[in-house]
Parts: sequence; structure tokens; C-alpha cells
Amino acid sequence: MAQQCREKWRRGDWEGLLSLSLDDVERHPQRARLALMIASAHQAQGDHAHTRTLTGLAMQWGCSGHLVARVLLAGIHNTLGRAAVASGKLRDRALHHFDQAVAPGGPRGARRLALHQRVQSQLSQLQMTAETGRLLDGNRTSAMPAPPLVATPLRELHDGLRQQGEMLLAQIVDQQRRMDRMHKQIEQTVTREALNAVRQIEAHSRIERYLGSELVPALHGWPISADFGVLLLDLVERNDYDLIIEFGSGSSTVLMATAVKRLATKRAQAGRPPTHLLALEHLEEYHQQTHAMLAAADLTNTVQLALAPLQAVTLVDGRIFQYYDARKAISEAVASLPHPPGDLRVLLMVDGPPATTGPRARYPAVPLTLEFLFGARIDVLLDDYRREDEQRVAEAWMVDLQGRGLTPKLTAYSLEKDACLISV
Repeated sequence: MAQQCREKWRRGDWEGLLSLSLDDVERHPQRARLALMIASAHQAQGDHAHTRTLTGLAMQWGCSGHLVARVLLAGIHNTLGRAAVASGKLRDRALHHFDQAVAPGGPRGARRLALHQRVQSQLSQLQMTAETGRLLDGNRTSAMPAPPLVATPLRELHDGLRQQGEMLLAQIVDQQRRMDRMHKQIEQTVTREALNAVRQIEAHSRIERYLGSELVPALHGWPISADFGVLLLDLVERNDYDLIIEFGSGSSTVLMATAVKRLATKRAQAGRPPTHLLALEHLEEYHQQTHAMLAAADLTNTVQLALAPLQAVTLVDGRIFQYYDARKAISEAVASLPHPPGDLRVLLMVDGPPATTGPRARYPAVPLTLEFLFGARIDVLLDDYRREDEQRVAEAWMVDLQGRGLTPKLTAYSLEKDACLISV
């Protein structure tokens, strides 16, 4: 099939190429080049819609943009050669165009036969068979007589095809550039995802060693990612917080509770009470799931797990948000501590409520907490920092804290879903 197509293309047998079944072409191992040859047949017939479709398939199946451009440019030379013959141009001009029309078909040494076949085919289609010998064997400076009433329509056809051919080539070049950019983006995405997979496996292994394989909660997708879990453990162990308030419970609750329980002995030796861990959850279903995970890890006494349904919460500046019904739980947690807010080290872990709650859904965490803990040393850890809404929330927190005369510092972490830490 491939050899027959090449023969048809060399002769300029466009009708023969157009009769091929696209289903047969698609199953052929050389389908890219076959599609390109059929595209050139559509081009010769002035069917530019099918030309674009077939060239797109050819590139999708492996043809380079350079080869596509060469073949389509060869089609334009074929049209120019026909126009030169029909309009009485010099023989060498017509031969030059026909020679360029078969140039992509093989090495220079094999083009003479292809050139003869193409000239014979094209002059036959023009009903100028008698002029074939004059064109191929005559004097190079001899003029070809133009048949009456044919030259003007062919000139118009030539000009129209040339303009459309130039437009088509420009579109193909642009398509190739887009495909190159897409290929580069795919490579970058694959590389990024592969590196992320390695990081998540390493982080999960570290958490597994920390908790024990039987207690490791789900750490991907909807819950926190493993690399975020490692960051969370590092913060809790390194900073020895007096109070941790978590907005949105789940896997992170188990991790922090484990760290808090391990730090309790050290704090007791220093005459300090255990870290108070308050986890707020607005849905009964997830509240029960978190409670079950804590029970399985023997951590229920380490965490104050509060069901705090979402409700209209009015902040001190008068703005209203749908947020956790948390004022009472936070007030009681602060009141239970033996030291005033100015002597406390506090972590706010903000991973809720969901973004579907509304714009800047997580914003109230900081202003609500500052009602009870102004003056404390506070770290605010925000998950999902890759999302634009979370970035806007962090910016608003920075502005608010600075407006209160505080000096916040923001640190961004490149994680699977990104995170940021604001330290006050």
C-alpha cells in the first residue's frame, strides 16, 4: 500500500490517493506519511479543510512539521508548474516548479523519473499531452504555446491556490509551535509528578516510622499530603507549642496528637502541662471518622475534638462569614492554660472549611483566634497554598496583622499542594 501511494504521489494521481480508505491508512505502520500524501492530494484539489485535517493527523502520528511544510510547498510548486505551462511561460520555469514538486519524494538521483511521470500526468490532466515532449526535450528557452481560453482561469486558480497555500503553511508552522510547547509542558509535568511521587513516598515512610505502620492514616488526595504531614510534625516537635488549634480535623489530628503525646513527658519534667490540642470539625461524619482514628491510636485523651457546625460568624470588623462555631471552644481552651496569652506559644493549623463554603472561606481563623490570644507567639500553617483563594487569604492576614502593629513573617513551602507559614 505504501509503495502504491508513493507511485500515485510521484505521478500526481490525486484521484487515486483520494480513493484510499482512511481506516486502512490508520492501521498501516507508515500511516503518518500516507496521511501526508493524501493531504497533498486534497491540497491539489483545493479542499483545504481536508488538507488541514490530514496534515494534523500526519503530525499527530509522527510527521515532523518540517516534512509537512516541504510536502505542502511541493504541492504549491505543482500548481505553479501547471500554471506556467498553461500560460505559456518558459520551459525552464515550468520544469523548475515540477522538479520542486517531486523533491520530497526521494534523493536527487531518483527524481528524473519522478519528474517525467509528474509532467506526463499533469499535462494529461490539462489535456496538453502533445506538449509533453516539447516540455521535457525541447530547447530550454523555447516558449510553450498557451491554449486559448485556458490561461486566464488557470492564472486565477494559481493565484488563489498560492495564497491559500501560504495561509495553510503559516497555520501548520503555528500548529507545530503549539505542539512543541505542548510537548515541553507534558515533559515538565511528567518530571514534576515523578519528583512529587518520590517526595510523597519518602515523606510517607518517615511518618510510618514515626507512628508505626498500623496507625498511618490516609495521606493523599482529599486528606493532607504526606509532605505536609512531615512539615506539621517538624513544627510541633521543634516549637513545643502550649496550644494547638486545628480548623478542620482528620489525618493531621492523628499526627499532631502523636507528637503532643510524645512531648508530654518532656513538658512534665519541666513542670509544664501537656500541649492543649483543640481540633474543630463542622461535619458529624468526619467528626466520627477522626474520633475513630484517634481511638485506634489510643489518642482520644490527647485531643479535644469539638463538633463545631458552620454558622454565620460576625468578626470584630463587622464582616460575616460561614465559619466554625468555635468561640466557646477556643475561649475555654485558652482559659484552661496556666499562663496568660502573652506567655503562650500557639499553632493554628488551618485546613478548613472547604473552598465551596465561599470566597476566602478560611480567612476568619486568624481574626477569630486573636480575639482570645492577642500578644501570643502564633504560627499559622495554611494548607492548599497552591490555590489562589488561599493565597488571597494569606495576603489578607499579613495586612491585618501589620495593621495591628505586629510583625508577621510569611514562609512558603513547595509541597504537593503547597503550604505557607505565617509567624507572628
